[in-house]
Amino acid sequence: GGGVAAIGAAAGGAMGGVLAGIKARGDGAGGGGGAGPSLKDDPKYGKFFKMLKAGVPRPAIENKMRSEGLDPAVLDNPNGPVPAAADASAGGGGGGGTAAKDDPKYAKYFKMLKAGVPRPAVENKMRSDGLDPAVLENPNAPAPAEESKSDGAAAAGPAAKDDPKYAK
Repeated sequence: GGGVAAIGAAAGGAMGGVLAGIKARGDGAGGGGGAGPSLKDDPKYGKFFKMLKAGVPRPAIENKMRSEGLDPAVLDNPNGPVPAAADASAGGGGGGGTAAKDDPKYAKYFKMLKAGVPRPAVENKMRSDGLDPAVLENPNAPAPAEESKSDGAAAAGPAAKDDPKYAK
């Protein structure tokens, strides 16, 4: 009699633990559900929580997040909602044009950086192509409008010796 009761209590206790775990996960998803998925379930942020879980040093993860234009402070709250600023910047990127890193005019420079080409070399190449290297500062910002091309053409117009801006 007592053995069966003990087994039943153990099973009930285990089942209660599983249900509590499911309920806790449900509450976390419900809390994040109001403003979208929780951070750890978001495709943009989830990989960073997986990196933490895999043992990657936190400073390395924070640097990677900064390089992708994300706030590393979110690592403190994996069940929190995705920051509204990230949603707004993504929406702004879609509405105001493509992100600079995805713009065909600038993509090759971001690929150069990713491949290990020194940043000053990439900046010089951008200048020689008539583009503003400041775009490299924020890869997720919308790419500058076409007017930067006309600026480059105007700069290429008069020779430096004939330009009044460079006169002695």
